[in-house]
Amino acid sequence: MTGIIDVIRRWRDRWELDHTVPEELDRMLHEVGLTHHDLAAAADGGEHVARLLPAMLALNGIEADAVRHELGMLFRDLERVCNNCREVRRCSHLMEENAPVERLAEICPNAATMASLKG
Repeated sequence: MTGIIDVIRRWRDRWELDHTVPEELDRMLHEVGLTHHDLAAAADGGEHVARLLPAMLALNGIEADAVRHELGMLFRDLERVCNNCREVRRCSHLMEENAPVERLAEICPNAATMASLKG
């Protein structure tokens, strides 16, 4: 049942995006630093971001909520990069195997940003 609810939510979100006045959508995207491509990718999926990004931040000793609240634009950029990552399946498997953070960093396009947040 949860899968059906998720599909309905994505469909509704996509419908709302498709029916937003173009100028208003452009303004909103500009305010948060996203492109139309980023938005479409997020509306079409990206559930892995909510699961993998906080886990990867935690493995790096970084609290996701702190970054979200203190560095909002940077957090949105981390989400965008994670959402567009081509290694999602591999990342998931490595996380399930409790792979060391160094091994995950080899495939993570956010690794350098996370390293700079550590310090």
